Amino acid sequence: MPKAPKVPQFPLNGLVGIEKPSGPTSMSIIDSIKPLLCESKFFLPPNTNNHTRADAKKMMKRKGGLKVGQGGTLDPLADGVLVLGIGRGTKHLGQFLECTKSYTTVGLLGSCTTSFDSEGEIISTAPYAHVTRETIEGVLDRFRGNIYQMPPIYSALKMDGKPLYEYARENKPLPRAIDPRAVTVSELVLEEFTPAQVVEGDGGHTYNPPVKHLSEEEVATYRKLTELTKTAASGQAEGLMDIPAADAEDKAKEDAQPGSSTVTQVKPPTFKLRMTVSSGTYVRSIVHDIGLAIGSAAHVVKLTRTRQGQFTLEPESTESTREEDFFVYDEDGPDKFDFGERKGGVISWDVMERAIKQRKAEIEEEHENEQKIAQGDVDEEELLASKPDNGKWRPKEWEREFFARFVSKD
Repeated sequence: MPKAPKVPQFPLNGLVGIEKPSGPTSMSIIDSIKPLLCESKFFLPPNTNNHTRADAKKMMKRKGGLKVGQGGTLDPLADGVLVLGIGRGTKHLGQFLECTKSYTTVGLLGSCTTSFDSEGEIISTAPYAHVTRETIEGVLDRFRGNIYQMPPIYSALKMDGKPLYEYARENKPLPRAIDPRAVTVSELVLEEFTPAQVVEGDGGHTYNPPVKHLSEEEVATYRKLTELTKTAASGQAEGLMDIPAADAEDKAKEDAQPGSSTVTQVKPPTFKLRMTVSSGTYVRSIVHDIGLAIGSAAHVVKLTRTRQGQFTLEPESTESTREEDFFVYDEDGPDKFDFGERKGGVISWDVMERAIKQRKAEIEEEHENEQKIAQGDVDEEELLASKPDNGKWRPKEWEREFFARFVSKD
């Protein structure tokens, strides 16, 4: 006889996956949804009645209030799976920092940047007319299995609280070695290759390289930093931190090739990769290093985390979000509910965005109603009677979606 699913007790504690959009920071995502959680009956202590928005605000601020954390941040540029821990679920987030992760990423050829992605400034440009799908596929074996890699040293690393580029500017040696990071790439597949876009809107891509370039002085600082890092690092660092040379010969090749941004304003080629990697892998470094390996340059223009542990974007969860499937009510709200087996799907950000907008509209409506009551324009009981179900609690869309995918943890 199968074991009955566990029925969680209030307040709920556990894990849930959110589909983070590109743009905001991971922390801002938490900040934007935490008010919803603090106002939801699912996260209130037992026997909590007449919980107001003011009470929820105090709950967010006070020490020991509702804890919400994330199991591995995503850069603002990145989108995809962001695992959140709620309440005692935050104690289980460590496993997601160390787990295997899957990504898809799009690299744009022709330029490398300080951050190895489109958020940085261009350090150097390189030719790309010679690059084909076969060119890229021909170097992928170098990046499969156990490899060493360096992060974008100009923008990502500090030593003794000081950015590394400051040491280069001051012409000082690095205090200690920076060893390349050993990581494992268990899957690396080229999914798409889009050739240079000859005519705007010809079916190519919509990505553009950054507008801002480093000055000659800043490029010299970067090259000096590269040499400092190689000097301080172990032998495994050789070849991991190069950038294309910006000499006259390369510049002439770039200007002569079809699709050169300096001549025809044509967009360079892109390539899309799918990969599964160990914890600590810099996806941006893989794209950057592939650009060098094919005799060009590349940086990330799109990065999506498709899987983190049990939470995945695809395939989408088929869990029901009908409230009658897992809610049983008493007069004040949910009395009990059955989570069943969780499939690890994530909640679309569209759902959470609608909830945030709905909450804002509700607050504005409440303020208007308070003014009407204070002025004697309307009776409070009349307002309550005009609400659906006479103001009784019903789960909102985000709550149904949330708990269809919620993983309860003690």
